[in-house]
Amino acid sequence: MPDLSEAFFECCTKHFSFLTEEMGFNMENTKPGSYDIVRFRGEKLVVECVIEWLDHYLYVNLFPQAEFPHKESFTRLPITNFKSSGYNLDTLLSLRAPDLSCRGTTAGQRLMTEDMDKVIACFASGLKSYGQDVLHGDLTVFPELEILVKENYKQRMREEEKKEWSFWDLFRR
Repeated sequence: MPDLSEAFFECCTKHFSFLTEEMGFNMENTKPGSYDIVRFRGEKLVVECVIEWLDHYLYVNLFPQAEFPHKESFTRLPITNFKSSGYNLDTLLSLRAPDLSCRGTTAGQRLMTEDMDKVIACFASGLKSYGQDVLHGDLTVFPELEILVKENYKQRMREEEKKEWSFWDLFRR
């Protein structure tokens, strides 16, 4: 049985194969620390599958090729003060297929190979079904995604402000 890192690579390779086989994307596999990345580079778009091992959190990012490789921004400025260099596939899917949810497990829960396969298959299917324009280089939806990202961030901040915190909550994050 492959370890989870190998299983992640195999699941991404299998489910996102349409990117390399049908669309001419190139695939890269990197392990830059406590997470693994399987990256697919197209002429105008980079699709990046990421799994963070500390939180067992899996996500897929979309970047314009022109802005990649991007530099990680560790600024503490609020998200409303800068433009994103890429977008989470969840954001695109929430816009185009609001009833589709690819989250099989939540952050912090142990991610099993079967869960990983289902989540990655859902993301790949969602991208293929609802992101054809983006996959073919039409990135005109990105400004709309930018607005959604900022609205979601503001909403989360409002919810956080209303929350009552205890001393022990500091250790649960």
